[in-house]
Amino acid sequence: MHEHRDVVDAALSPREGVRVSATTHRSAVDHADALLNDLADGGIGLVKAASLLISDLFQHYGLAEPPQNSRDGSIIASGWSEPERTRISTWAQQVSVPVT
Repeated sequence: MHEHRDVVDAALSPREGVRVSATTHRSAVDHADALLNDLADGGIGLVKAASLLISDLFQHYGLAEPPQNSRDGSIIASGWSEPERTRISTWAQQVSVPVT
């Protein structure tokens, strides 16, 4: 289910993860189903659920898939800049999330 409304908001740069401009556009709300145990474990299930939501929102705004994670629950190291790449890779290793 998608909900749309006009708002003033800031666009996010998919590569930098920072606010780049303030424009009027349509907002999007999305929903994803995930098992509570998968989310509580904080590993692959959490990354999968986040990826589903982020991918749908990116596509709503005409952007490609997010470069930081994939729908299979893995982290894409090349999508992160330093120092976040090191931090997310360390976290992923601790919770057994694959890093590609």
